[in-house]
Amino acid sequence: MIDEEWSEFHEAYHHKDEAEQLNELADLVY
Repeated sequence: MIDEEWSEFHEAYHHKDEAEQLNELADLVY
């Protein structure tokens, strides 16, 4: 895989993970 493609994939994966964590926090708060 090209480095550029990898970093894009990695960023997307990281953001997805953060979004899921935020959703879990929101579930706890509300």
